[in-house]
Amino acid sequence: MFFCERVWERGKDEERVIRVSRATREHLRMELEAELGRAATAEEARAALERWKLDEAVYREAQRLGILREDQAVRARLVERARAVYRGLEIERTPTQAELERFLAENRARYELPERFDFEQVFAARERGDAERRAREFKTAAEQGAGFLGRGDEFVVGEQLGEQSFEEIARVFGFGFATGLVKAPLGEVVILEGTRGVHAVRVTRRIAPGLPAMEALSPRLVRDLLSERRSEEQGFERLVARYRFVEQGS
Repeated sequence: MFFCERVWERGKDEERVIRVSRATREHLRMELEAELGRAATAEEARAALERWKLDEAVYREAQRLGILREDQAVRARLVERARAVYRGLEIERTPTQAELERFLAENRARYELPERFDFEQVFAARERGDAERRAREFKTAAEQGAGFLGRGDEFVVGEQLGEQSFEEIARVFGFGFATGLVKAPLGEVVILEGTRGVHAVRVTRRIAPGLPAMEALSPRLVRDLLSERRSEEQGFERLVARYRFVEQGS
């Protein structure tokens, strides 16, 4: 039984060994020199060999996971991506506009903003008493053209707020307030109950859900895309580390 277990373990270890023959190294060198149009340096030949090792590791993993039985095109896609990442050419290079747009299209939900609101509010603190009556006085003043800003009690976030989402409004004013605000007619002063008192509120702008302007979003896209590339590089490095490469005929 012990002997069988040792043989089985040795078989498993053997699956993780990739043998690199002299013929393979020579073939890689010839391919590289044909591509370069000149003799390859030792460093260039070494880099070509490292790319080949990654290709083999990716292919072996795809075989081990049964991916190749499902889709023969997977190997080509994995290997091409692995080559780019492993060379380091894709890691810190500034992405092109087309690459950013493609990345955005693939990850749109991550960047899309919800509906947002600009609004004015004047606060009547409950602790001072008669909060609802005072809030209605603010509303009346606004409707009569006298304006209502500056008439209420101090509120931590001020009287004019811009580009606030439902979640942001609810976090500060309470869920009931946020629910009432999103239903309020544009430009009309309404009375809304908040967590600490009563507010006279006027929505001045509704901003439909959508993406920020590309110029504002670009720095974040670049940062996220480069971060994703680095993560992929680390993943490929871990994959290669699973295998032992034995160079034959050195």
